[in-house]
Amino acid sequence: MKFHRALRILGLAITSGLLVCALATSADAAVQQASSTNWSGPEGRPLAIGSAPVTHAEASFTIPTLTCGPKTTQVVIWVGMDSKDERVTQAGVRGLCINGVEQWSGFFEAYPANPSMLPIPALSNLRSGESVWLRVDYRPDIARDAFVADFMIYPPNAPSQMVLKNFYSPSGAKQRARSECVVERTDTRLPVAKFTDLPMVCIGGTSDTQVFLPGNGLSQASSIKQLVNNHGKTLVSVTPMDSGSWVNFHWLAAQ
Repeated sequence: MKFHRALRILGLAITSGLLVCALATSADAAVQQASSTNWSGPEGRPLAIGSAPVTHAEASFTIPTLTCGPKTTQVVIWVGMDSKDERVTQAGVRGLCINGVEQWSGFFEAYPANPSMLPIPALSNLRSGESVWLRVDYRPDIARDAFVADFMIYPPNAPSQMVLKNFYSPSGAKQRARSECVVERTDTRLPVAKFTDLPMVCIGGTSDTQVFLPGNGLSQASSIKQLVNNHGKTLVSVTPMDSGSWVNFHWLAAQ
């Protein structure tokens, strides 16, 4: 299966239902610190922009628990590819607090062709505590501007679930300048849902054997963005674990 092939190539292993990684990066590559009013996370791209655009982004994480109150709140966790003209191809999970109830579901999106998150029915009832492995691939061998999102869901003490979604994005080749792992609020009118600590393995690259992430010497103009409000207060922070030596990142929501 493609899933297990990817694990072998990237050096990932499953430990107690969670994915861990042993892929080191160079310590001498600069990573810019930046901020955004709607998302937080690392982004990176190959050295040769245009000649070697990215073809995949992947992540593994455990769906966090939301602290739900009377207000409707939201948080979205996704991986994908984008470009400077804001063309984005992504897939991930969406968490909502509605009337004090926590809800999680899977989605994909090809912006601006589909300017909203499209649900994946098989992933309509996800839960906090489930482990997720997710990869988005650019697949021109399937069709022009084709993408594939692979989800592996590991519920505690239950059989795993694999879901594969093919989707298409006009001018897909133009939206592969960067790979990203993102925690976002897609609607800035809604408060960010408070969530428990979120460690994540984040990888982007040009093929299964040529991986990079911000700071490993194979990417440039890499950055790590913090999610802030209009007044500059940090709402969601992200930091590399192990001083940036690994492909592990850690998100924290302001409490």
